[in-house]
Amino acid sequence: HVMLIGVLTGPYTLTKSSVDSFYHDEKQWAVDFAAALRKEAELLLKHVDLISIDEPVFSNELPEYANELIQTITKGLSRPTRLHVCGDVSGIIPQLVDMPVDILSHEFKASPHLFNVFQEYPCNRNMCIGSVRSDDAVVESVEDIVMHVNKAIAIFDKNVVQIAPDCGQRLLPRTIAFQKLKNLAAAGEILNGG
Repeated sequence: HVMLIGVLTGPYTLTKSSVDSFYHDEKQWAVDFAAALRKEAELLLKHVDLISIDEPVFSNELPEYANELIQTITKGLSRPTRLHVCGDVSGIIPQLVDMPVDILSHEFKASPHLFNVFQEYPCNRNMCIGSVRSDDAVVESVEDIVMHVNKAIAIFDKNVVQIAPDCGQRLLPRTIAFQKLKNLAAAGEILNGG
């Protein structure tokens, strides 16, 4: 079964990427984005297996109402949910492990020290392990990816449920991005005992 993921740009990232000439109240603006994204998530449900919310801005700035924004989108959805925050999230892990999503997704390849920080906050969260870099044209070998994911399994055990690129591959040449994804898929087969 191929898993189809519905990806939404998160409400806080949308707020921080827009020009406000109406609200003049960042929280209210973000809350309204979250309500609109909830409707979008509901429309996506019949087409996808998982709803993933991308909040890259969280790694630079986490508002105190972040949990509330994500919950507006995810509460009671009939499909699993994932929160992807790229960048170095080591300073906000206590908040991330409390987020109302089923899976946390982070850049473990570019920021391997995240493994150590997560160990300080034992949590029973399902994890998506970033396993190929998005900022480096060097193609990781299948063996390298398997080793990296095995390191994650040693820490998170059965909670490692997905492997993925650290982040989007759009800044890389297409052939490089394709090879990284091919190696990622091959590593996934090996890790699944295939």
